[in-house]
Amino acid sequence: MTPVGRTLLHNASLVLQQTKCLRGGLGDYASGFKGIVRLLCNISTLSERLRQIPSGFFADHPAISVDARRAYQ
Repeated sequence: MTPVGRTLLHNASLVLQQTKCLRGGLGDYASGFKGIVRLLCNISTLSERLRQIPSGFFADHPAISVDARRAYQ
């Protein structure tokens, strides 16, 4: 094998290994099992509407997190 061929083989192997790691690390997100819901809303929505999210949802979906932030107007 030529030096260029060895370099190509080495780098291709690295790419395949990284792809496998990426699939493993993102698999739960891709399947919908794990995720983050980010909300940007005004203060009345934060204080009134978000309290209405049933706590059962979070119990049923422990890998889903909510990041709610106040939107300044």
